[in-house]
Amino acid sequence: MRKLVLPISVLLVCPMIMAGGNSLSADDIAKIKRVHALYQEAWLRGDAGGVRAVFSDDCVLLPPHGDIPRIGQKGLNEYWFPPNAPSTQITKLVVTPQSIGGDGQIAMHGGRTKWRGRQRKTERQQALRTPASS
Repeated sequence: MRKLVLPISVLLVCPMIMAGGNSLSADDIAKIKRVHALYQEAWLRGDAGGVRAVFSDDCVLLPPHGDIPRIGQKGLNEYWFPPNAPSTQITKLVVTPQSIGGDGQIAMHGGRTKWRGRQRKTERQQALRTPASS
């Protein structure tokens, strides 16, 4: 069973976007899209640290299906990278943005996610499947 579920809606508090004002400029939107591209690339590389790096320390993750919001890096780890869960390799990830918003200091990005993945075998699972040498 897949333990990793990508959110439909993500609220990013992105320190890279520091322009003031009441709405986002074209440059702000381009920066949000670049952070999103880094996020997708990190998942496809299997780089948990890279995934975490695109989120600020005070980010808020809004998981799908009414699950509770996850706050900060601790919340991300609890949701996406719990310590006893099997590792999942994402082999395909397509996130279609449906909304990008913010005010120059807070950025919000929401969309629909399609993904495919497989669980990686632990060293113990690999050893159990490998025939013993004589």
